[in-house]
Amino acid sequence: MNSGSVWPNASPSGEPAPHTEPAQVVSATGVPPAGSSLTGVPPSSAFTGGSAQPATGAATVMPGTGIPVVVGDEGKSPKVPFIVAGALAAIGVVSFLISAAIGASAIAAFDDLSTEDYTTQHGDSVTLTYDDEDGLGEEGWYLLISGDPKADVNNNGIMDDCEGIAFTVTDGQGNDVSDQVARISCSTDSVAESSNAGEPYYDLENYIVVARMCYTIEEYNDAGEYTQEHDCSEGDRFTFSNNASVNMSVVDLDAMFLPIIEEAIGAGIGAFAAGAAGCFTMCGGLIALVVALIRVGSKPKGSAPMQQQFIMQ
Repeated sequence: MNSGSVWPNASPSGEPAPHTEPAQVVSATGVPPAGSSLTGVPPSSAFTGGSAQPATGAATVMPGTGIPVVVGDEGKSPKVPFIVAGALAAIGVVSFLISAAIGASAIAAFDDLSTEDYTTQHGDSVTLTYDDEDGLGEEGWYLLISGDPKADVNNNGIMDDCEGIAFTVTDGQGNDVSDQVARISCSTDSVAESSNAGEPYYDLENYIVVARMCYTIEEYNDAGEYTQEHDCSEGDRFTFSNNASVNMSVVDLDAMFLPIIEEAIGAGIGAFAAGAAGCFTMCGGLIALVVALIRVGSKPKGSAPMQQQFIMQ
């Protein structure tokens, strides 16, 4: 051997340096983890010729930290869609209940109508002016006298307190327009169209509805055409009277219904909005439920369990 030659791993004294193994990455079990080998060369590098790339779902270590990291898709859990579906379903049910409550309150408002604030007392004659500014028709008036609407002792079909009394309606020129602008009847027949016995009495007690006057709301008839019962025009003045000097009362039906109708419109809009919200949320909940069921039925992608790893020097 030439004295000028130097051993590649020689120590300063000329003796060969002891062999040093490269640092190994081993798991807590003593088994080299994925991505390392006993030779210090990552298996993936040996075949790809490049740097090692961790396989999907495999555990690896963040360089320089010793912190284990799992790389890969662990699949999507159905838990979140189930929670969303339940929440939306609950909101939908509450919305439907709110809608039903609003609708019930509107119906109750009609059932609880009171005529007291809209009833005026008169003698045997009263003059009324027809007012229909919006042109949509009016509910008109009830003409009342005191009496029992069910009393018919002689069974002649005429309410006892009405017998022998004649009622008439005249216009501003004194013409008798009773048949054109009013339905005058004391009949006990609650089915006949010409009778007032079938009219709702609301909270009226000890009164007889002897006439319904200037009811001009358009309705469908049997022929499928719009008709209105009475022929009253804006500004017309009518005088209602009787020949027996019987005091009468007048119920302004249009004034009584107006605030209730406005309330009903608002309630209807609220009920519709709540119902629509309920439909949308229930549909959203159904979609979320379908997504959750699809996730439950599908096989999630596997992932390697995360192993605690250490850097061993």
